[in-house]
Amino acid sequence: MATLRERQLHRERALTALYEATEGNRLLGMTGRKLRDDWRVPEEDLAAACTYLVGEGLITVD
Repeated sequence: MATLRERQLHRERALTALYEATEGNRLLGMTGRKLRDDWRVPEEDLAAACTYLVGEGLITVD
């Protein structure tokens, strides 16, 4: 599992990647698989980052 600083960076990178992929349009989406492949981080770190961002109300997950 990542350190606290690494987790913070993962969250920031996830938000940036999602924003860029959707061009800021909340109606557009991105699959977790594409995010993981583009981002190249361990799946558990991606899941942890997304779980945190969902909890903060910054992203939604289907």
